[in-house]
Amino acid sequence: MIINSETDEFGASAPVGNFSLPFDANPYEVKVISYSGSKWTSNVEVYNEIAGSWESIFNLSKYDTDYVKLGDPYVVNLPLSSVVRGNNSVRVFLGLNPSNSSSGSSHYKIIYSVIKNISSFSPISSSANGCIWTIEFEDSTTSTMSIPSDYSGSELCYYNSTISYDHAIFNNNDAIDYAIFILLSTLDLNSNGRVETKFSENDLTINSVEVEGIPFVWETEAQVRVWR
Repeated sequence: MIINSETDEFGASAPVGNFSLPFDANPYEVKVISYSGSKWTSNVEVYNEIAGSWESIFNLSKYDTDYVKLGDPYVVNLPLSSVVRGNNSVRVFLGLNPSNSSSGSSHYKIIYSVIKNISSFSPISSSANGCIWTIEFEDSTTSTMSIPSDYSGSELCYYNSTISYDHAIFNNNDAIDYAIFILLSTLDLNSNGRVETKFSENDLTINSVEVEGIPFVWETEAQVRVWR
């Protein structure tokens, strides 16, 4: 599945913005969104922990020294060879010509997408019924859906950014609920309780495969005291 995500605006750290690519996914596309105002986006550099140095991947002066003759790039695509799984940093500079350069805007951001295997397995559990899930997405909107789709019960489950423990409330003893929790955690690239890819019950079908007959230990401790 291709999962899209974006960073917050660079803000006070401008002209440097940071993003992290998950280790269990393959980078698909990374691009810098530039707001240059009355100037031109003149230089974009990438820093990753493996290279240990800044690398210029876009320099407007290579095309012409008179920027007025050139278009001002709004989106700068980063070569996948310049980024790594884990932490990366990008810095952007503005200019009117090669000898005039300044820091980029605090409103810049990075949009990236990765290809990731989306599947999950629950531990051995005593039941496998399902739940009505309320899921929060990266834009702070929510969606409520029954998983599996034919679930007709009244159990309520939640995955959102306001729950302090693992961002979820669900029945730990239900195999389907547990597997859905792991699945949503996989779709939450930055582990903030908000799923990056927005979907509704009509957009995405979540199926489960149930294996029955596995020995399951369920025990209760009891004490017997004899008074003499």
